[in-house]
Amino acid sequence: PTTRGNPGDAPRDPACYDARRFARVRRAFAHFASGSASMDVLILMQGMIPVPGRPVTGNGLRAHALSQGLVQRGHRVRLATRSIDADDVDPARLPADLLRYDDGASIAELVTGSGADAVVVCQWELLEQLPEPCPIPVIADLYGPRLVEMQFERADLDREGARFVEQLRRADAFLVASDRQRWFALPWLMLAGFDCRNPPLHVVPISAD
Repeated sequence: PTTRGNPGDAPRDPACYDARRFARVRRAFAHFASGSASMDVLILMQGMIPVPGRPVTGNGLRAHALSQGLVQRGHRVRLATRSIDADDVDPARLPADLLRYDDGASIAELVTGSGADAVVVCQWELLEQLPEPCPIPVIADLYGPRLVEMQFERADLDREGARFVEQLRRADAFLVASDRQRWFALPWLMLAGFDCRNPPLHVVPISAD
């Protein structure tokens, strides 16, 4: 497969990858890290962020931690989750700008019309719901080894592994929560066509308030 490197590197096959979009990803990560310029970031998740009196999911906890870190850097962050995850929560306990989606069509509409500078997708299953091509850079957060979990769920790993590789190709850059997860993700990124010598993969540890 055609290899792809780190944000800012020239893609090996320009016909396979939009170089201008590659540059946007590079700038996005530079702004995330430095806070030198405010960005509008959409975080797409499942579940609910920590709310008093309600169980929290790993997906919601991770999205909350990422949003808090970005806000502290001066960025605007909007969270988007499934309507069924927010319907029974007191609106006073939710972010005023919490966005909701119901299906793939509403996700595509939300991302396209959000006006965001980049979208962070918590876990890879939601990548297949994004518009193709996506008008803004896509950063996939692979904070948990879902394929390992799927083995305990008795999923068809041949099918899910192929699906995982296919969905990775829809993202421009990736986050993981630890160095061990980075090593887990690298061979899968190779299968998806990324250059493991300089992959667009960044470690962002899970944090708590």
